[in-house]
Amino acid sequence: MRTIIKPGFGSRAVGAKAASFGHSFGGGQNYRGTRPRKTKGAVHLLFRFNLRDPAAPIRWNGPKWLPLFYCFQYDGCPIGYKVISNWQIEILELDYSRYTKDFPYQDYPEYFREVPVSLKPIRYEEQRAEVFANHLRQHGVYKGVLKGRDEAIVESVGLEFTKIGGLHDLLQDLTSTKCPDRQCANHKSAFGMQVFATIWNEPLKGIDIWQSQGEPILIVYQICTRCGAIYALNQCT
Repeated sequence: MRTIIKPGFGSRAVGAKAASFGHSFGGGQNYRGTRPRKTKGAVHLLFRFNLRDPAAPIRWNGPKWLPLFYCFQYDGCPIGYKVISNWQIEILELDYSRYTKDFPYQDYPEYFREVPVSLKPIRYEEQRAEVFANHLRQHGVYKGVLKGRDEAIVESVGLEFTKIGGLHDLLQDLTSTKCPDRQCANHKSAFGMQVFATIWNEPLKGIDIWQSQGEPILIVYQICTRCGAIYALNQCT
């Protein structure tokens, strides 16, 4: 599946009473292929985006829906998978040979309650304020330094929101990543994957997926531009 990430500033995912294009957070019990062999559970669905929405900055010649999965119960290890259809994935890569029994914490939910979501395109002014604030934060400051409209935007939107498309501020540099699909030509190349989504501790307001007591954790999603395979990993400071 050839994949194109449209130029621009991307979109942020926000909770909604009703999503006109059906975007959602959580759920996912109807998906096939989410349980790695006979291991202890299915990987978690975080978001499901309708790529027919003009606000979705990704286009491919594949299924209508783009799901973002992650494997919390397998020590949050990196996962590679491919979207086969609107309700099926194939897990291509997952280190599940060793894991901490009670990770990420005791009684972690088998799945997250489904919540309607909308995609809001990020405006130039929001992108500018975000870049400026993140640069200052990396140097240990931004409170009291941002002024006027930039300060108001950051206070309103925040810096740690779910973002799809556009540019992404990461917590660590990414090492070269190869496509997780061994049948893809990009599996032997370190330049075929592109970051397309990032998810912080609270993917939506009031939903904490790590219970990390404030330690920032970022899930980074990359996609193969040739075959559409997805690779996800987490970063922390």
